[in-house]
Formats: sequence, structure tokens, C-alpha cells
Amino acid sequence: MEKRSIFCKRLLPLLEFGCGQVQSQHKTLLDAIIAKLNYLFEGQLTDSDKLVYVNNALKGQLLESELLQQQAASSSKEQFANSAELQSELTNSIINALDAHPAMASKALNNAALQLNLMDLLLNQAGLWEGLRERAAAEVDSVVATEDEQDEEQEEYVGNRQFSNNQLTLTRIPDPDGDISDWERFAHSINGYEVAGSFEACADLANNGTAKTLTELRCALFFEARRMRHSGGFGSAEEEIRQLLRRIRERVQDGELD
Repeated sequence: MEKRSIFCKRLLPLLEFGCGQVQSQHKTLLDAIIAKLNYLFEGQLTDSDKLVYVNNALKGQLLESELLQQQAASSSKEQFANSAELQSELTNSIINALDAHPAMASKALNNAALQLNLMDLLLNQAGLWEGLRERAAAEVDSVVATEDEQDEEQEEYVGNRQFSNNQLTLTRIPDPDGDISDWERFAHSINGYEVAGSFEACADLANNGTAKTLTELRCALFFEARRMRHSGGFGSAEEEIRQLLRRIRERVQDGELD
């Protein structure tokens, strides 16, 4: 009995029950899962082998499916259990596990009734539906966090006064041969991502040195400001920034405002 208790404690993390004290309800559920696996799979297989196969090889793969995450998030467990995609994904998981678990995978692949039993175990005892819904919710939170960060950056652009090329004067452009401590504020006087057409196009102007017109040079300087914001300071790029400011001043001075 003591040996079985120790064994249960070692296997609980496989079922995502946590690493604290083993509660009676968790032990009861684990015993039920092991009993069902012993019924489904016979032969020289340990309880640990069977749990790893179901929880890691099968459930682990199914949890990665974005399609199943979306379906679980938008349907009840009963509706989800009847999903054709769920059956298809389970079959794929069984096939993918052939090398690591040949005995169990081969038996499951050639036995429709066994697959139905595995499906029932995954849904009603191993928490597949709940796990997929948690993954879907985490993905939504990640997207929202990214959108919030983008909103913050947009607010930063708006917080700095923006003006067109025709509104530029030499007094508004930091002197490239003097103090350029205010260069980032000037760089944000244009939204380079928007003007260049995309993040990639703006990055190309800065990284490839292809900026020639006043607008392109301002977009390149804008990108350097964004790069410096995320890297913590301009360091070795200071001379490049001074050069961009110099070329911008030259265009304004010569009246080349394209």
C-alpha cells in the first residue's frame, strides 16, 4: 500500500494535478485511470508506461492543436466529444506515437473500440477538454497583451507632435554636429511604419541604407528610434543617427521635400 502511494505521488504531475500533497480525490481519479488503462492494455507494460502514453503522447499532442483549442473554447464537452476533427487528431497522435510506444500505439491504431475508450478516458478523466480551453484562453490573453503593447506604442507616437515634410524647418531638426539628445522626439514626428507601408518596409530603409528621399530618411530615423527604445540606448549607432540627421537637414535646406 505504501509503495502504491509513493507511485501515485510520482505520477500525479503527469496528469497536471500539481506537486503538493496528494489529495484523496486525486488518488481516486488516478486509480480509476490506471484501472481503465490496465483493462485496455495488457502485456508487459507498467502503469507508468501507460500513463505517459495517454498523457504525454496522446493528450500532449492534442493540446497543441489550435483547431481543437478553438472548438473546445466554443462548445460544450458533449458537443466537442462528437467532433470529427477530434477523432482525426487522435488518430494522428496515435500514428505519431508509434516509434516511442509501438505496442500500445499499434494496438490502438487497429482497434476502433479501443480508440473510443481512449477518447472517453481523455475527455472524462484526463481533462482534455478543460486543458484545450485553458490553452485557448492563454492564447487570447497573449494576443490581447500584444495589442495593448501596440496601443501603448501608438500612444507614444501621438504624444509626440507629428508634422509633414512641408512643415519641417532646420530649427526643428537636431544639429548632427552638436547635442542630439532630443533626436528621438524628432524621430517620432513621423510614424514610419504607417508612412513606409509596413514594419518590414520601414526596417528595410534603416537596415539596407536605401533611404534617399526626405520621407525615406525620416522613416529610417523613426525605425532607429524604435530600435533604440527596445535595445536600451543607441551606443555604436550614434554616428549613423547623426548621419541621418545630417542628410535630413540637407534635404530640407535644398527644398527637396519628397
